[in-house]
Amino acid sequence: MVNARIARSHRRAGERGAAVFVVVLVITMLTAIGLFAARAATLSTVASGHERQMTQTQYLTEYALSLALAELERAGSLNEVDAAVFHSRLAGSPPQCSTPSLDSTPYCFSFLPQTLDHKATEDLLDPPAPGDASTPAAPGSLGHADIGWSFRVELADKTNAMTSPPGMPESPDGGPTIKYCTVTLNARGLLWPKALDAMGSQELTIARAGSQASLSAYVTLPCTAR
Repeated sequence: MVNARIARSHRRAGERGAAVFVVVLVITMLTAIGLFAARAATLSTVASGHERQMTQTQYLTEYALSLALAELERAGSLNEVDAAVFHSRLAGSPPQCSTPSLDSTPYCFSFLPQTLDHKATEDLLDPPAPGDASTPAAPGSLGHADIGWSFRVELADKTNAMTSPPGMPESPDGGPTIKYCTVTLNARGLLWPKALDAMGSQELTIARAGSQASLSAYVTLPCTAR
């Protein structure tokens, strides 16, 4: 009887190390699963943030293109653009477009936020309003976050239109009664989190965390005012 008890105690002593090993293995596996789940949730949140920023950038670019089209519609023709291009060339600083051109003096004009903002009756985009004890914070045009934004719409590739736009009258010989021109509008929108500007230069922030979208449109409008 004594010998049997001693044998069982020896066997149990040998099993204690195996039990500790199994417990440590289970704890390690649970820890790894928890870390993986936390990492997956973080990546999902980051991906959602990037998707939202890209969507906002796309909307900003469409908005910039619409603003340029509205400005051209207000002018009624290319007279104002022609005058701006002429004066810039006369001053020795012809406008430069990012689109390559074989012309030594390419026809180019840029619509920028500051120039369009002066002509608008209200701000192009509303910033977020911070709240206080009595007033809750109000989101801006781009949400609650402090988002930096910019855009540029380049007008280039001015050519004479072969026919008048649909619905416009034509002369008896088939040509348009008004001289129309076709131009290309290239819009580029840019968004970046302004909170990161404090960590370095704005250019570095845009390169690391900024998003960009581009749109193009071909527009036919009168070359000169009637």
